[in-house]
Amino acid sequence: MVIEKLYIGAKVHYQPEHYDDKSWENGIVKELRSPDGVWVVYNCDENWHIYMNYTGAKTTLQDLKIGWKP
Repeated sequence: MVIEKLYIGAKVHYQPEHYDDKSWENGIVKELRSPDGVWVVYNCDENWHIYMNYTGAKTTLQDLKIGWKP
């Protein structure tokens, strides 16, 4: 994943190599601050429409994929 493909509000899912294919976390990009990581909101009690009110977690680009998984 390259940071140029991301934007604030993009739906992504976190799935690092040590996760199996059935494990992931959906989130929304909150901030783009560095070339090697972004801040993503993962847990907002399903209040995705107000995700900006929640704390983002710094996530490395290599662990992110575009789009949500069902």
